[in-house]
Order: sequence, then structure tokens, then C-alpha cells
Amino acid sequence: MIEITKEDIKYAEKIFLPEGNKFDQKRKKVIKCLESKDIVACPGSGKTTALLAKLAILANKMPLKNNKGICVLTHTNVAIDEITNRLDKKGKKLFDTPNFFGTFQTFVNQFLAIPAYINYFGKKPYNIDKDLYNESIDKYYNMLNYRTRKYWLERKRKYMDYLKNIRFSLEDFNVLVKKLNGKSVFKNKCDSFKNILEFKLEILKKGYLCYDDAYSLAFRYLKDFEDLLRKTFSQRFQYIFVDEMQDTNSYQIKLLKVLFDSDVIVQKIGDPNQAIFNSVGSSKNKLFWEIKDNNLTIADSKRFSNAVADKVEKLCYPPKKIEGNNNSEDQIKPKIIIFNDETVEEVLPKYAQIIKENNLLKINKPVFKAVGFVGKKREDNKLTLSSYYKNYNPTKKIKKKDFDSLSGYLSSIYIETNYDEANIYRKIIIRALLKVLKISNFKTEDSYLTERTLFKYLKEKNKEFYNKINIKLAEWCLDLYNDKSIFNDLECFIRNEFFDILGIEVDEEVNDFLIASALEEESTIEVKKDFTNIYEYESINIKIGTVHSVKGETHTATLYLETFWYKYEFERLIKYLKSSPVKKPSIKVKTNLKIAFVGMSRPSDLLCVAIHEKRVNDHVEDLKKSGWEICYV
Repeated sequence: MIEITKEDIKYAEKIFLPEGNKFDQKRKKVIKCLESKDIVACPGSGKTTALLAKLAILANKMPLKNNKGICVLTHTNVAIDEITNRLDKKGKKLFDTPNFFGTFQTFVNQFLAIPAYINYFGKKPYNIDKDLYNESIDKYYNMLNYRTRKYWLERKRKYMDYLKNIRFSLEDFNVLVKKLNGKSVFKNKCDSFKNILEFKLEILKKGYLCYDDAYSLAFRYLKDFEDLLRKTFSQRFQYIFVDEMQDTNSYQIKLLKVLFDSDVIVQKIGDPNQAIFNSVGSSKNKLFWEIKDNNLTIADSKRFSNAVADKVEKLCYPPKKIEGNNNSEDQIKPKIIIFNDETVEEVLPKYAQIIKENNLLKINKPVFKAVGFVGKKREDNKLTLSSYYKNYNPTKKIKKKDFDSLSGYLSSIYIETNYDEANIYRKIIIRALLKVLKISNFKTEDSYLTERTLFKYLKEKNKEFYNKINIKLAEWCLDLYNDKSIFNDLECFIRNEFFDILGIEVDEEVNDFLIASALEEESTIEVKKDFTNIYEYESINIKIGTVHSVKGETHTATLYLETFWYKYEFERLIKYLKSSPVKKPSIKVKTNLKIAFVGMSRPSDLLCVAIHEKRVNDHVEDLKKSGWEICYV
């Protein structure tokens, strides 16, 4: 039986905390806990640091009994990059067999979907990727018979999107659904159903899978071999750590229950008030994580002051106490900026002035952001992020995924993303690496590499380089996020390290790919400027984005901008700002509460909220009594 000792805690403190700092009793209890447990942590509580400390300690105690491993599951590659970067050499063992460290999707692909595909089709799938899957639908569309295309499918609005969104049911491969756990698209097995099912199966046989197909295959595999798979996975893993558990959906939770027996320790870590990815727009607004009564709780935040904590905790449903830190002697009072139809574009300048007045520019590497629920401009001119900043560009989707130069790939980052969506950075950089390998005609087992096979190949060939490229990817993503060019470093890496480890010569075609990039670097920067959502005021840069794009971030100052979602959100939430919450909020109120909670819990120093005078003028005195400072523009 493993025990985490005082010496282990001291070891972790030296690695992960500033010199002289120590973990308090709550966080020590979380780190030392090695039984199945739900761990509920508020924003900025240091839950990731506590998890890293535990992982680093366990890495030192490997091999575990019976050579079992540790499985760490997250929901984004950004989370993986952060943990990988911070663990550095301390967690090297965690990336070796029998351990697993990755996203839910990668876990399902690697351990269930690909083995299932090999079992049922006798070969590996070509790829598991949404974009390639959709391209295959376009390519093979004419395989559908004429009657289905013309008389059933093409009568539907945006029929190609409709077809691309049809999935195999998790329960039965002979049922077609729009959502994995939803109802059948067809009421009966008509000719159109049979034709589309055959079409979907043919695409599957060709090796093109979307991410949902991986789950459908996984559940079919589990249905056929449940006892064997549970035994196999339970023998392989001793500990399962699920980060950001509130973003886990119902079928991912079902996988956890089916795959692991009671001897496997499962710890679920997260904050139910930040469940904004699965519940928004849902008619049930249900949190699939059923938190046990004997959970561990970290209710105090290292991120923000008591002044901010007091406002954030009012947005919790069910109600929850949140404690801020007392590090700041001069805590800045949270502010509400009141505007009208004529002054809406003066909100950002006012926010910048408040930042300046409170000397926040003097802080080391300050981060200033303005966030809102809805970004895209509406035809009826209801409030969105575009109302406050007319140059705001929501995510730009481009059809082209393949480029003729390295600079083409880097340029696409700023066209394809909302600038803050760092999870896409890694994907596009890897696309560029795969492209240059294809140009050089590099293959393994007579096949061009995919992202999965590339990293598998590198891990088997040279573990040191495999770890290095993962660290480099994290660094490049961070540089891009911080508005730094990675072109020279990436080009140099490809020429001098990437090709060297693979034994590839830089031929004329590859050189053209890289030289063209060098010549186009200037135009890359121009494209970048067009698509960065940054408002500049004197020496202050304020990045603008949706609440979803900043989840997990820490800002020096955050401005939460009122937007319209079926109704103006502060028509629903003004009572919560006045510290008089509704006892039984509606589904839409719960959604707005979660969005506002995530958005307003980002700042370490200053929280501002912008509200139209129509929603706030009758409440000003009550808001002042609740601790808000009122500003007008």
C-alpha cells in the first residue's frame, strides 16, 4: 500500500511552489489522498498544482505493485501541454508504458476504437479526424443513390451539414442519430435509412472516422468483450485521475464505470460551477458528474482577492462559499460600468482607464481581457462582443487544411482561430510537420504518417526526442498565445533536428516549402494583425474573446461584457449581483450563472462588469450596498 509522507510533500513543495511556500492542510489532504474520491475545487484553487504534486510523488514510487500504471485523463490538449510542461523531467516516467497521459478522445482512440476497428475490419483506420471525415463525405457523396439524394436528403436545409452530422448510435450500429446518446433520425427502416446506413458503413470501411465514430466503435467493442476489457484495463491501471470532471459527458462517465472495477482508484477533480461545455443550450442543463457526499473540497482561491470572491460566490448554484486570498492590502473594489446605446463603444476605453488608474500596468506581465457569452454579430443588433468592439472577429473557419508552405500553416492559425483558442495551435503545427514528411515521401509500413502514428513512431524510435518535441509543442503554443512568432524556431527545428532524427535529407522540394515560408513571413504577420481581437488604448492591450475561450485562464483584470442569449443576461442575473439570488432558478438562468461564474472568476486583481442602463438603473443603490462601485460612460 502506497503512502505519501511528509518528506514526499516537502519534495513536491520544492518543485512546484515558490521558495519558502508550503501546501496548506486542505491541499496536503488532497495530495495525500489515494482512495476513490471526488475533489471539488473553486477557480484558482491550485487544483492542477496539487494534481501535479501527487503525480510527481507517484512517479518517484514507480514501479507500482504488479507493475500497474497511472491514467490521467483531460479534455483538451492545452491541459496536457500545461501539465507536461510543468512536470518536465519529474514526470518522465508517467509517459512510459503502462501509464497513459492524454485526452479522453486519445484514450478512446488508442485503447478502444483502433483495436475495435482492427478486430472488425482487419486493418487500421486511415484517420480519426472531423475535417478528414467531412471531406470524405463530400468526396463520396454520389455513392448515395439518386432517390435518397434528391427526394429525401436534398430537401433538407443545409443537407450536406445534416448528412455530416448523422452518427451511429452508441447502443446499436443499425440506428442513426444526430447525437450519440440521442434519438433515432429515422422512425422506421425505410429505403433512405438503409441507403444512408450503407453509405456511412462504406465511409467507415474506407477508414474515415469522425471523433464520435470512435466512441460508437468503442461501445460496440465493449458490448462484445466487456468482461475481457474490464479485466484488461483493471489489471493495467491502479490510479485514474480525471481533470476538469465537470466537462465530462454521460457516455465518457459510462466508459469509466464499465472499464474499471472497484479495485481501481478513480479520482474526479473539477468544479461543477464551471460546467459550461456540456450544459449550454441543453434543455435539461444536467451535470453528469454525480458528486459524492464524502468529497474533498478546496473552497479558497489563490487567484483572486476576497473582494472578487465575494462577487463570484453569489453566482454559484447550488450556493457555495468561496474564500479569496488576503495577499493584497489594497484590494480593488469590483466595478460595474453602465452604458447606453450611444456609449456602448466607450466601455472598453473606460475599462482601460480603470486599469491605468489602479496602476495594474506595473504588475509583471499583466494580462487584460474583455469577455462575453456571445461573440458573433446579430442581424437584429442585440448586444454581442461585436457591439463593444466593431473589429471583433469570431472564429474564422477556412476550408483549406493543406498549404504549400510552412508560413501558410502558421498564417492559418490566425484565420482559423479566435486567437485565444490555443488548443488549435498544436493541431496546425502538427499538420505542417506531417505535410513536410509527405513532401519528403517519408513512410512507415508503406503508409504516410498521421498524428497518432507519428508520435507512436517517435516514442519507439527515440524517447528523449519524443519528450523534447512534446515540450517544444507546448512552448510554441505558449509563444503563439503570447503573440510571438515561432517561424524561425520551427523552421530550424525541422531542418536540424526533426529531419535528422528521422534520417531525412532536405531536398529541393522541401527546401522550397521552407524558403517560401521565409519569404512570406511578412505577409503572415499582416494576416495575423487582421485576426487578432485586441483593443489598444495608449500602452494597454486588451484581448477580447468569448468566455469559453478563456476557461482555465488567470487575468490581471477581466471585463465581463453583457450579451444577448434569448434574453439579456442581466435581466436574469441582476438579483445575483445584488446578493439576493433566486431559490429555484430556471434552466436558462442556471446556464447564465455558469457562464458568468467562469467569466468573472478569471481576474487576480480587478473585476469589471458592463451592463446597459436599462437593466441596471433601478438597482444602483442596492448594487452599491452589495459592494460594487458604479462607473458611467
